Amino acid sequence: MNEGEAPRQAVSVEDLTPHLNSFIESSGIKNGVCTVISRHTTTAITINERESRLAQDVEKFFLSICPPDERSSSQKKQAGMRYLHNDIDKRPDGEEEAQRCRDNGWNIDNDEELQKWRDQEPINAHSHLISMMLGSSESIPIVD
Repeated sequence: MNEGEAPRQAVSVEDLTPHLNSFIESSGIKNGVCTVISRHTTTAITINERESRLAQDVEKFFLSICPPDERSSSQKKQAGMRYLHNDIDKRPDGEEEAQRCRDNGWNIDNDEELQKWRDQEPINAHSHLISMMLGSSESIPIVD
């Protein structure tokens, strides 16, 4: 996803192998561990093979467990499915969440700024749940 682009509201399988191989080769590391970490809470890291039909199965499987909210822009949204996280008009919910917004540069005490924050928040609870199931990192041994 590029800066300013709306979330795709989709499950995708990306092959990081070429990027990791290039990084490891350029680093000169011969033996060690490469730890890959996703710093975003709606993405996950896992090791598996890159095969197109498997990627379709992965998407189908995870969207059957965590379908997108009926308010989502996804074509896979499910009628009647509503996640509390996606009740954007009720957020921030409590002082701790409000403080995190302020710490991230949002003046949510101003009604106009609060609405701007709400407007940029995606309907993505299903993505958070899927990433929690898969995990956010993998450590890969490097052996020459």
